[in-house]
Amino acid sequence: MKLIIVEGPKSSGKTSSIKLACKKLGLDFTNSPVADIQCVAKFRLGRTNRLVGIGSAGDDSVAIRANLLFFKDHDLAYVICACSAPREGRPLLDAFVTLHGATVTEINTRKLDRPTNESIALENEKVSEEIINSVRDGQG
Repeated sequence: MKLIIVEGPKSSGKTSSIKLACKKLGLDFTNSPVADIQCVAKFRLGRTNRLVGIGSAGDDSVAIRANLLFFKDHDLAYVICACSAPREGRPLLDAFVTLHGATVTEINTRKLDRPTNESIALENEKVSEEIINSVRDGQG
């Protein structure tokens, strides 16, 4: 399993970037446009179907723990998880890595100074591409 942690401060585009990456990967998730994602989706990588867990809520340890508990009963090739609570949430993610023998890729987001719709879209695009590259390079 590969754990992709999208980490950064609150309101730094973690959820938007994860949603954009999921859309580009063709992952099927059902949620409202503003809600966080918590799901397991199937996608095709090369000739193989893979399962990916997606948890975009990561503002506190409660949300991160809920995501990890949701993922534990699935045979996942990848987990894409947000974290903006490194002191609380990171130990939970580290324990998950140890329990599942996962490899980790960290992708950092940042709050933009004087954000515009264009600069936000560009930053989300950049982060989503990093997520996609991490999935494609990992091969589960």
